[in-house]
Amino acid sequence: MSKKYDQMKKRIYDLELLVGLQPTPVSTLNPCNSACEEITMNTANATVTVEKKTYETERRSLRDAVFTARTTKDSELRKHYNIDCIDSEDLSPKELVDAIKSDKFKYKEDGEYSEKKNWYCSPLSGICFCDPDKKPNHEDYYKARDKMTEDANKVNLDISVLEPSESLKSYRKFEERKYH
Repeated sequence: MSKKYDQMKKRIYDLELLVGLQPTPVSTLNPCNSACEEITMNTANATVTVEKKTYETERRSLRDAVFTARTTKDSELRKHYNIDCIDSEDLSPKELVDAIKSDKFKYKEDGEYSEKKNWYCSPLSGICFCDPDKKPNHEDYYKARDKMTEDANKVNLDISVLEPSESLKSYRKFEERKYH
């Protein structure tokens, strides 16, 4: 998993800890911050201030987590259905040599790599590694991606309308689900 994904998991863990806490009433020691909406009611004898928590930070964190999980799942789908090849940076030197020896590579079709002087860092940037015998399965990829997008949209809707603790449950189900 990527470093960004691990950071997002940490943010979700922190969010779980936050969600378990009960919001404290507004007092002079705990004024309402920018993530809260302060409501003041005037009565005959006193002014009462009540805190209405909007959970902006928690919702933003959950939306970021959904985006990261969706991006990770899309990458997994693309690899599973042979849509993308693997770049040389993702292979160890031994895997790289083995792939070249067994003809499991193809040249990138981009015109910028056609001449020797245009290589970026290495001539390997003009090669991607994959099994040429495995054909891309675009039809099944698009079906799986559309289902994943539909589920991600449902989770984002839950984040908008539910309490963060309930939205977190919805996110966890999405995160665990496999689409291939």
